[in-house]
Amino acid sequence: MSGEINLLKEMLEIYSPHGKEEAISQFLEKKLKQYGIQAHRDEVGNVLGEVGIGKPILLLCSHMDTVRGKLKVQTKDNIIYGRGACDAKASLAAMMLAMTRWVKKPLERKILFAAVVDEEGASKGMKHLLNKGIEANYVVIGEPSRGSRIVIAYKGSLSLRAVVRGREGHVAASPLYENAIEKAFEFYQLLKVGIEETKESLFYSTNVHLLTIRGGRKGRIPGRCEMLINIRFPPGRKCKEILGEVSNLASRFDKLSVKVVDCTEAYEAKKTSKIALSVFKAITRVRSEPAKFSRKTGTSDMNLMPRDVEAVSFGPGDPTLEHTDEEAIKIDDFLQAVDIYEQTIKELLALEE
Repeated sequence: MSGEINLLKEMLEIYSPHGKEEAISQFLEKKLKQYGIQAHRDEVGNVLGEVGIGKPILLLCSHMDTVRGKLKVQTKDNIIYGRGACDAKASLAAMMLAMTRWVKKPLERKILFAAVVDEEGASKGMKHLLNKGIEANYVVIGEPSRGSRIVIAYKGSLSLRAVVRGREGHVAASPLYENAIEKAFEFYQLLKVGIEETKESLFYSTNVHLLTIRGGRKGRIPGRCEMLINIRFPPGRKCKEILGEVSNLASRFDKLSVKVVDCTEAYEAKKTSKIALSVFKAITRVRSEPAKFSRKTGTSDMNLMPRDVEAVSFGPGDPTLEHTDEEAIKIDDFLQAVDIYEQTIKELLALEE
């Protein structure tokens, strides 16, 4: 048990914000090999491992990078604090430890492990794996879900950069000029009215958010304004559809350009899928209480999964602590997650027989 906890602490001591994962990547490769797991690093720094033989069946995947901001690693009242404790090094360490329990067992199916880079950035790691054609029938993404909930859906995300040009001039003669900031805000308000849909559930709502706005200087009517806008949308809506609506609204402005910064489609899995049932049974057995299904309003690497691959997300930790300076993980929840990931493999193998 102390060895399992020490692994997590060692990982937390390695500061690994997205874009700076080299040290943690080398550490993970070395650890996997010490555990007797075949492992290597790929071209972008992802760490891959495998046990068993035969057709790949299950991929256990989480990310090694964190958001920026160092936090002191410390233990108090059976809780470990540190950057990445919740999001998502506890999940990553628990997956590694679950894999070690299968190293010396006869296994006629292959279990894959992936620690990916840049999940907190542009998901370069997962995109690289998918572009390379990694094979897996089932995927469990390690993200905090309170250790008892199975995330079956994530909303989609569309980020846009809008630039409005007006005519700059002295504020004392404002009627002679076009205020780019006012025009930009007018466009934003049109998006709110034309695209936003409020439902009883936040998950099934479409939300338009103004994230940043830049433009103007003292004493002058602004001639340029730039906005970063994010649109969150539920399964059933597509980026292409929303972009069409955005384009129609943008066409009302003569001096407006809109570019896509990033677009991630929504993802929703079935509760009756084999992987969802396997994780459900594993949580129920280990915790001696029924698991629950949930949907998240954020995004994760699960959004990128091919639609013919069964995927769910599960992991220890309180998701409300993600990206905060209060990141922490209960030791009992972490250790329990190791058992749940191991039991998930057992349950899935039983369904595949």
